[in-house]
Amino acid sequence: MPAGDLYFRQVVDAIPALITVMNAAGEVELVNSQVLEYLGKTVEDLKTWATGDAIHPDDLPGVVAAWRRSVETGQAYESEHRQLSGA
Repeated sequence: MPAGDLYFRQVVDAIPALITVMNAAGEVELVNSQVLEYLGKTVEDLKTWATGDAIHPDDLPGVVAAWRRSVETGQAYESEHRQLSGA
C-alpha cells in the first residue's frame, strides 16, 4: 500500500463517525474501523450491502434509491437511515 494510501486510511479511521466509500457500481471500496466494529461485519460482508442486513429493511429501498439518484445525477449522496448494529 502506498504511503499516501496508508495516511488516508489512518485519517479516515480517526474520524469518530461511520465512513463508507463506494464506487459508482455500488461496491464498497473503503470503510473505517468504526463501521466494521459497529456492524460486526467484515469488508467482504459489506460488499453485498444492498441485499444485506446492515441497513434497516424498512429504510433499505429509500437508501438504494437515493444512492442510485446520486450516481445518475452526480449530486452528493445523502441519506438518513437506521443501521443495524452487530451487537
